[in-house]
Order: sequence, then structure tokens, then C-alpha cells
Amino acid sequence: MILRDIINSEFRTLKELGLENKTIKRVYTIINEEEMYAKFNPQTGKPCEKSLDNLILKHWSTVFVEDKMHDWNIFGDRFKFHAHSSGMGEKVDLLIEYE
Repeated sequence: MILRDIINSEFRTLKELGLENKTIKRVYTIINEEEMYAKFNPQTGKPCEKSLDNLILKHWSTVFVEDKMHDWNIFGDRFKFHAHSSGMGEKVDLLIEYE
């Protein structure tokens, strides 16, 4: 799931983010969204659809891997994003891995 325009250092409820009753596994700040999607299937060499199923996640290239506790956490029903990869108050797009 991609969350758009998340403000660094803000709290948001899991419900308003569409993450209620989900377990967040990883959080990535998107650096280069266009390069984040695979262009070709490595098995067939055929072009890929642009989808969250065809991602190339390279730290410091396409995404920045955020650390739980240090950069983000869950407090009750609220998601706190306080990353050091962007400035306080800066809007970023996040890729969220959850189950």
C-alpha cells in the first residue's frame, strides 16, 4: 500500500490510513517511484505491469528503509512517523508492507 503526503513527525490513526486490523511489517520512504517498478519480468523478459507486485526495492536508490521504533511505530491505534530520512514537517510518500 502506498500512503501519499504523510507529514514527518505526525500521528495518524490506523483507521484513517486504511491500516486498521493490519500488522505493519515494514515502512519505506519512496525516493524514486518511477524506478521502483520493474519494467520487465526476469523470468520471461516480457514487459511488466506497473503494480505493487513488481517492485524493485533498493535502499537509498528507490526507497529508504525506515526502522521501527527509530523512525516509525504504533501507539495504540495511532501510527507515528518520525523519520530521519526527511525533515520534520516534510511530506513524503510511504510504501507500507503489512499482513
